Amino acid sequence: MLTKFAPETNAVTETTVNAKEIALSQRQEEMVNKIQKSGGFFQGDDLAAFGDQRTVNALVRKGVLEQTGARAYTLSEVFVQKEEDKNKKVHATGSEFAEALTDIFGYGGQSRLAELLGVNKATVGKWVQGKLDVPQYAVVFMATLQHCKEIGAPLPDFMGIK
Repeated sequence: MLTKFAPETNAVTETTVNAKEIALSQRQEEMVNKIQKSGGFFQGDDLAAFGDQRTVNALVRKGVLEQTGARAYTLSEVFVQKEEDKNKKVHATGSEFAEALTDIFGYGGQSRLAELLGVNKATVGKWVQGKLDVPQYAVVFMATLQHCKEIGAPLPDFMGIK
């Protein structure tokens, strides 16, 4: 569903009107939200409060901002589609990670995983305890090993696991 920015009313309404879809980066979306909250316009002197000139230029090219004066900009009435994150993050809690470690490696799993990933054993212990967020590469690595085990595929030789 598309979101319609209406600067005159400073309101956001959802609509399904056929319109040109405009994908914005996170920085561009943040700038549009700030401009919208300030009444839908800003002058060049206020640029630092809203973002940088490069982002302004990109929004002008996309038709989201209109230059109304030498250094004045106004939000256009546009339809904006939030850009989908193509690099979706995967997360695991410490207990989920610990369960996967036990499932794949059994006893001594923290040491084995630390060796395979090239990290300190204490770091893996902190992931398991929830003291540190489990990094995405470790979650993906463990998920891949679990999937191999579930479908009966052999684990890589370097794993030393049967």
